[in-house]
Amino acid sequence: MSTNELVKVILVDACFIVELFCQKYHKEWTDLMKTRLLFDISLELLLLENQVPFFILEKLYNLAYACHDDSNSHSFLELSINFFEYFKKQELVPNFTTCHFTDLLRTFHLQNPSPNRKSVTGVEPIPTATAFGEAGGKFKTNESKCILDWQFSRVCFTIPNIELDNTTQILFRNMVALKQCHYPDCGYMTDYVWAMDFIINTVEYVDILNKNGILIRLLGDDDAVAKMFNSLATNVLKEDFNSQHLGLFKEMNAFYNDGWHQMRATLK
Repeated sequence: MSTNELVKVILVDACFIVELFCQKYHKEWTDLMKTRLLFDISLELLLLENQVPFFILEKLYNLAYACHDDSNSHSFLELSINFFEYFKKQELVPNFTTCHFTDLLRTFHLQNPSPNRKSVTGVEPIPTATAFGEAGGKFKTNESKCILDWQFSRVCFTIPNIELDNTTQILFRNMVALKQCHYPDCGYMTDYVWAMDFIINTVEYVDILNKNGILIRLLGDDDAVAKMFNSLATNVLKEDFNSQHLGLFKEMNAFYNDGWHQMRATLK
């Protein structure tokens, strides 16, 4: 493409997005807004390879409504959060910055829009769901809206539940790809994907997490869930874990490798 052609493509795409988000926010239900196509468009807008930089969309939105104070009372970030509300896991105050929509999706899944936790070199394997259970360990769910709010206390590994539907694989693949490209020192999503890959190996492991309320399956069968998590970590570079997560995994391993715990569980 020439420079002019590229500018025209970006302008047309950006104007479509701004108009779409305004219609959704103000509930101007056109024929497009009433169809399944709207949900398909929202998925396309979240793919990493389809991103228009957020600052471009924001500037065009501000230019378009510069003379209309009533229409411009809402920021484009507010409109974006509203448009992707299906994927939003928690209430957010729209006072943070984002690079694009995939980055916004990442923020939806984190407790803090700008987390700054230290990553440390080293990968700690985690016991599978069955092995952890055979040592007397238990899985429990908590009420946190952040999927990375994991805790290990005594014999319980506590983890927020997650709904698995037809969008889950697309969302996590793009969040992991975003990390690999733009956040090499903030591997929060790859921490999650790798941990679930360690914990889940087959259908039996999925069943354990289902029964404990951690996985809420809205797609396929348990085998499809196992294959999904096992495939998400394929070809993903993983050299470190978040320090907090690494410490938690070490505690789990120490619990599992303690012969006394295994003997006590066998006796029970």
